[in-house]
Amino acid sequence: MSDGVSAPLREIKALLEDAEIPYMIVGSFASMVHGEPRTTQDLGVLVPCSSAS
Repeated sequence: MSDGVSAPLREIKALLEDAEIPYMIVGSFASMVHGEPRTTQDLGVLVPCSSAS
C-alpha cells in the first residue's frame, strides 16, 4: 500500500478512534488491504447511525 493511500487512512482512523466512533473500512480499499489489487483509490467507511446522533 503506497503512502499516498495509507496516509489518509491513518488520519481518518485516528479521528474516528479519538472520537470513539465505531467504523469499518469497505469496498475496493478494503480488498486491497486483504491482498486483492484494485485500480480505484477511493476509501469507503461505514459508521453506524442512531437516532441519538
